[in-house]
Amino acid sequence: MTIDVPGLLKARGQQVERYIAAAMSQWHGAPPRLLESIDYSLSAGGKRLRPALILEMFDALTPGDADAGRESALSSAAAMELV
Repeated sequence: MTIDVPGLLKARGQQVERYIAAAMSQWHGAPPRLLESIDYSLSAGGKRLRPALILEMFDALTPGDADAGRESALSSAAAMELV
């Protein structure tokens, strides 16, 4: 079985970016400078390797229907990307 690693990283990165964008839209009370910093850091791009590893590990270790913990896995992946 061949794995398209660049495609996997891109797809997982997009998942995490959508999650962070949705979360940021709910941070109404956050200081604008903090939101600007987060946005600047995320727009720099990158491979998003750490969040992809978290999401892949979640899929590998979650038997059957993985939807139950998907939000938690995405939250962990986003947190890792924000560090």
